[in-house]
Amino acid sequence: MTLTAKRPDRAPLHHVTVTDSRTGTISCPKGTLAPGAEMTCTVTATTTAADLATGNIPDSAVARGRTPAGAGVFSDPAEALGLSLLPEVPVTG
Repeated sequence: MTLTAKRPDRAPLHHVTVTDSRTGTISCPKGTLAPGAEMTCTVTATTTAADLATGNIPDSAVARGRTPAGAGVFSDPAEALGLSLLPEVPVTG
């Protein structure tokens, strides 16, 4: 699963982290985002039998960081993954 964190403001954001509701902290390639910059963060998650039984895998992520003045900022929770699983369709030859 990949997520993109983007800094739309005019000041850089330091100590950037992304936390996922299913897996915890997500690996991001850098800790600082320049104004207008973005980065792609990745995580591997395991789908369980219980996930498959519900037919849906809800998930969300939040990005956090600090302004140059040290104020903490965070994103609104973003839907990282909301898969609707399709029923298996048999393949016949």
